[in-house]
Amino acid sequence: MKPAVRTANFSVLIALGALIAAPAMAQDTGSAPATTDAMPYIAPPSNSAPDSGWNIDDWRTQTGPTVSPLERGVRALKSGNFQLAETSLIKALKSNSDDGLINFYMGVAQMGLGKWDAARSHLEIAYREDMTHPDPASRLGVAYARLGNTDGAQAQRTALLAMADACNGMCKLAPFILSGIRMIDEAMVAAATPRPASSIAVYGR
Repeated sequence: MKPAVRTANFSVLIALGALIAAPAMAQDTGSAPATTDAMPYIAPPSNSAPDSGWNIDDWRTQTGPTVSPLERGVRALKSGNFQLAETSLIKALKSNSDDGLINFYMGVAQMGLGKWDAARSHLEIAYREDMTHPDPASRLGVAYARLGNTDGAQAQRTALLAMADACNGMCKLAPFILSGIRMIDEAMVAAATPRPASSIAVYGR
C-alpha cells in the first residue's frame, strides 16, 4: 500500500528527458526537498545545469549526518550524480522494497546509468503503485522502448493518451502528460535508429 501523503504530492513531479532519450520538457525550481515524511514527490531534473538556487554543499552542511538515504538519493539525482543516487536508494529500499516513491527514484537513477532492465523492474513497481500519474508511466514506457519492448512502450503511451483524454488539457498535469507521450515517442525512434559501430564500441550499449 502506498503512503497517502506521497500520492497527494505526485502533482509536483517534473519531466525528465535529456538523460533518457529526449530533451527535458521542464525544470524544477531548485528548492530543497522537505525533510519530513511529507517530502514532495519531486522528480529530478534533466542532465542540464541545475538551477542557480541549488547548492548541494550548503544543504549537506545544514542537514548534517541526519539526512535519510531517500533524501540523499533525491539530492544526488537533482545534481546529476546517478551513481550516488543509486547507492543511496539501495539503502532506502532495504527498509521498504515495495515503496512506489523509492522505486520510482531508483528507476530514474538507473536510467541515468543506462541500466535499462534494472530501471524497468523498479519503474514497474512505481507504476503499479500509482497508475494515475504520468511520470511513472512515461519513464516505464521509455525503459521498455530502450529495451526493444515496443508493445510495452505502446501500452504506456496508450495509458498516457487516456490520461490526456480525461484531462482534456484542463488539469495541472496536462503538460506532464504531453511531455511523457513525447518522451516515449522519441525513445522509440531512438531505439529503432541503428547506432554507428564506433558509438557501440565506445559506449557498449
